[in-house]
Amino acid sequence: MRQVLEVTKDEIEKLRQEVEKLKAPPLPYGIFLKPSVQEGLAVISVDGKQYEVNIANEDIKMEDLKPGTLVLA
Repeated sequence: MRQVLEVTKDEIEKLRQEVEKLKAPPLPYGIFLKPSVQEGLAVISVDGKQYEVNIANEDIKMEDLKPGTLVLA
């Protein structure tokens, strides 16, 4: 009986995590335009609107981005 409860608890937790993923808003893609005049920010275009954003992935260096590169906003 205890083992059944543990398995059920694990399954409920997995389902809860899946529900959280499904509730998350979609992540838009944008086009890298240029580095911002503000240190560490990039200017991107999403649906024709321009945004200044941080680069969250530390493996991506600003100098490696080329104008026109598709990025996850």
